[in-house]
Amino acid sequence: MGNDWLVFQLADSAFPAGAFAHSGGMEAAFHHQWLNDPESLEAVIRAQLHATAHLVAPFVSAAHRQPDQTPAYDELCDATLSNHVANRASRAQGQAFLLAASRIFANPCLSTLAAKLRSSQSPRHFAPIFGAITQCLGVELERAIMLFLFLNLRGLISAAVRLGIDGPISAQALQSRLSPFAAALVAPAARSSLDDAAQTAPMLDLLQGTQDRLYSRLFQS
Repeated sequence: MGNDWLVFQLADSAFPAGAFAHSGGMEAAFHHQWLNDPESLEAVIRAQLHATAHLVAPFVSAAHRQPDQTPAYDELCDATLSNHVANRASRAQGQAFLLAASRIFANPCLSTLAAKLRSSQSPRHFAPIFGAITQCLGVELERAIMLFLFLNLRGLISAAVRLGIDGPISAQALQSRLSPFAAALVAPAARSSLDDAAQTAPMLDLLQGTQDRLYSRLFQS
């Protein structure tokens, strides 16, 4: 029961991890007219979820299995995220999540992790940080991956609403329809290794890289 309440707290939009400052590339895709109807919105979110499960979720799994190796996995994640916008967003979210978790939860493992990452001066990317933190908090691996993908899906849905691509009711209906798709990605992502990390949505990755050149922006990424 205690673990359930912890997961609910981490999933709550009130948890101060800074996720809602980012659109996951949705804003750039919208400006470049890749998102102009409900069908294209669903296709883009599916592609982004699939890419998240295959590109960065392996870092969640690796750091969860070996939290003491988080600085090394963090450096590898930094090299993997070649898109400067995605790289910057991942750093911002990881640093915010680590700061929030280490201050909110009285957990010696988190204090040790935060000190180790500060001393190593690693970039603190979201995926490896998330894996190490959930391991410290006693969240099992598959549940941690499920939470990671849920947060990604929720963020994309929220971005679509704030960009005016979809309304709040129909967006929630879309999230409900996409939940089984996201759930099917959990077990393979939990079994994955760092050798499996691959970008499966290269066009969306390229579009996200144009975020800084958009005429006007609501989001940082």
